[in-house]
Amino acid sequence: ENLLINNGTILGMIGPNGAGKSTFCKLLSRVTLPTTGQIIYEGKVISLLEVNAGFHEQLTGLENIYLRGSILGMKKREIDNQLENIIQFSELSDYIMTPVKRYSTGMCVKLGFAIGLHLNNDILICDESLAVSDEKFKNKCIKYLKERYDRSKILIFVSHDLELLSKLCNRIIVFDHGKIIKDSMKVQEEIYNYQNNK
Repeated sequence: ENLLINNGTILGMIGPNGAGKSTFCKLLSRVTLPTTGQIIYEGKVISLLEVNAGFHEQLTGLENIYLRGSILGMKKREIDNQLENIIQFSELSDYIMTPVKRYSTGMCVKLGFAIGLHLNNDILICDESLAVSDEKFKNKCIKYLKERYDRSKILIFVSHDLELLSKLCNRIIVFDHGKIIKDSMKVQEEIYNYQNNK
């Protein structure tokens, strides 16, 4: 069975814990290799599977922007060009020279997500990246993502926050026991059915 994802798709993935969503993201990101079948895509893929992975707690927020950016494949000049945008988007300008060990989990998520959003990519894969963010920051991210991934790019987003997915996505797939059991453009309808069939 083939799963085709076209440019302009903001794909939400839902399903119970252990259904295979995160494994699917790891396969798409080539963190894990498939035992059967193949995954073919065009363009640059960026994964935010653990949004603050790669942060060094002894380094400042600023230093971690360069560290995390380089881990995700950005060149120094690319980070330099996006630095002010990343800091502004993260809402952490007052704390950017503070060591990350003093950041709350929410602050780390904000910084990690801001870095990921400002990378040059064609496909962005996010796994529960905004789970501990405040509502204002979530809404800002939704607006930014919808504007950026509306035509020429692909966004794949995993979350248990069904309201977030209903605001963000234009396609939804439902996982169960490692299989896709629904694939629909009727996002609101599928989310409603999923909520009521739990």
